[in-house]
Amino acid sequence: MDNINEINAPILDKILKICIYDNGVTKDNLPDIESDDFAGKIPDYKLNYYRDYFTILKESGIVKVDVSSDIVYINSILGVTKPFFDKGGFTQIYKQNLEEAEHKKLLRKKDIVETENSIFTRKKQKITFIITIISIFLSAFAIAISIWNAI
Repeated sequence: MDNINEINAPILDKILKICIYDNGVTKDNLPDIESDDFAGKIPDYKLNYYRDYFTILKESGIVKVDVSSDIVYINSILGVTKPFFDKGGFTQIYKQNLEEAEHKKLLRKKDIVETENSIFTRKKQKITFIITIISIFLSAFAIAISIWNAI
């Protein structure tokens, strides 16, 4: 249900509420479209306007949706629709999607910081390795000179 956003979540919840409390949704009892013109109250206009919402409802599996060119019937599924609506409905799903997106964003930032730290650590290790090799050669050279002077 990734296609739920802040605009369509309340509308989907309105449709669910009508489905639960009015024993189903038909084109006659669809919620009015919030607009200034009279067309938002015409059943056929509302039917066309809500087509995308019907698709989301059908894919969610929370209600039974029967839609054709001029009729719609949305019926609740016993034991599924009401508990889903009581737990927050699509608005809650939208909030969870926002939280997951924020969590993913934080994980990406964490990965970037860890990568930068890893690169710095590798550079530091290379410098330490080079200094160690130089120290070994200097020590070997000092030992060779002290042996040479002892002879």
